[in-house]
Amino acid sequence: MSKTTSPLPVPPLSLEALKAVQQIEAYARPALLGCDGLYRFNIEKGMRILRTCVIEVFDCQIDYFKTLSFYDPRWGEMIVKPTIDSALGLISSAYFDSTSARKELNNTLSAHISQREDAGIQPQISYAASDSDSPLMVMAKTAARRAQQQVFAPIPPQTTESRTETRGVYSPAAVEKVEAYMKKHGLNYTEFANKAGTSDKTLRKFRNTKRIRAGVLDGIAGVLGLTREQILKD
Repeated sequence: MSKTTSPLPVPPLSLEALKAVQQIEAYARPALLGCDGLYRFNIEKGMRILRTCVIEVFDCQIDYFKTLSFYDPRWGEMIVKPTIDSALGLISSAYFDSTSARKELNNTLSAHISQREDAGIQPQISYAASDSDSPLMVMAKTAARRAQQQVFAPIPPQTTESRTETRGVYSPAAVEKVEAYMKKHGLNYTEFANKAGTSDKTLRKFRNTKRIRAGVLDGIAGVLGLTREQILKD
């Protein structure tokens, strides 16, 4: 009788794969923040975001692991819980039921793993959708193809714009415009942050430091009905 060996520990991701995962979560975090209303969490919208997020993050990891010579298909089952934990950690709403969400996300990933057929064998997976595919399979194949492109894409050199995005844009004028808008419309920081797709913590930090990431600034400018150039203008 053959003896089943224990799987090797799940290896760390490469830098490229890690960046792909972080890009997905960086999109999901403000999107989930926008689901949090004054007295309720939009569970339908939130679960759409979470289900897509866990599948894409799962595929990013598996598609990288499969490039390793010592790949073990059992790693798929081993990263289910950490992947779900990471997704649920993106939500801070007091109105969100993480217990029922965890069950649904676990069912989503279990079905996805079964459809990928990565448990026990290492098949060549076609990412081309067919007419017989379920909606979940179409989404999974699209996510896997996108993840593979992200994992193996070359890292572009850091441009002036990307350095600005990392350090943030310094603009006291933008802070003044935000505070004037909030006062005029009777909004607090949480309410304005929800409209801008960011958090009140980020908004308060912006008020104190006068510095904010360019991507977040664009969302704030959109609420004010201004372009980035207009909100930065004194």
